[in-house]
Formats: sequence, C-alpha cells, structure tokens
Amino acid sequence: MARDLTLSVSLQQMLASMEPHADIPEDEAVEFDGPAFRSMINALQIMQKIAVNMEIELACHRDTEAGREMRKSMEGEATDQLSDLIAEASGKIIRPNFGRKPS
Repeated sequence: MARDLTLSVSLQQMLASMEPHADIPEDEAVEFDGPAFRSMINALQIMQKIAVNMEIELACHRDTEAGREMRKSMEGEATDQLSDLIAEASGKIIRPNFGRKPS
C-alpha cells in the first residue's frame, strides 16, 4: 500500500513522534541521531513541496473563478452595447457603396 503523503497526515505523524517530549523540563534537551534528523529534514522538505503545490492549485482555482466572473460581466456589457446598436438602427436601410457613382 502506498504511503499517504497528504500535508495534514504528514504533520500529524511528525507531531506524534515529538509529543512524548512535550513535557520535558525547560533545562533539558532532546537529541536526535543523524539518521533521525535527516529523516525529519526529508519529511519537512516533502511537506514544504506539498504546501507549495496546494498554494499553486488554490491560486489556479481562484484565477479560474475570477475569469468566470469577468466573462459574465463582459458578456453582459457586450449584450447591452449590441442591444443599443440594434435599437438605433431599426427602420433604417443601409446600402453599401463600393465606389460606384449613383446612376
């Protein structure tokens, strides 16, 4: 089964590994061996990449929604302008003149 790499699950796993040390006195220290420290750095790098991807995805969704609202607004304005043009031209006959002199 593949490892779950959601940001919330990754943060919860890191928190769970640190919680046993939460009640240590202020004057005591927690030590990590080299492999555990590298593993924590690796996990933080992965979580940072997940967070960046989520931010990009959210920005894309916001841009899409803003574009949708802009299109609706522009369509309404264009419809209003065209309606005004059609109303002004009603009853008028427009004859194209391609440079010929009237006979």
